[in-house]
Amino acid sequence: DESRRALIKKLEDVRFRIVPIPSLAEENRGLNHLNGIQTAESFLMPGSGGFFEEYDEIAAARLSKEIGSEAKVVTILCGESQRRFGAIRCAVSAYPAERAGAVRNSPN
Repeated sequence: DESRRALIKKLEDVRFRIVPIPSLAEENRGLNHLNGIQTAESFLMPGSGGFFEEYDEIAAARLSKEIGSEAKVVTILCGESQRRFGAIRCAVSAYPAERAGAVRNSPN
């Protein structure tokens, strides 16, 4: 549709690369492979398995191709969370590991 093409063009104009990843939003099922957690070593990708396993495999292959060898795509089955329009990122909080010399805000 025209508004989607306009949005893609604007993003590409500022040097974003758009990569189609299969997803689905139905009345009682959400399937979003991008609602995961990315670290320097991996992308924890939400998957549904079962009937949607082929979509999981396509998404993992496309993400692996785009991410390259820098990070491994790891599929985490979380179909029940996705059924409620959530996934891995909605279910956890992720913080980077503490680094030597890093300054953290004091709780006071």
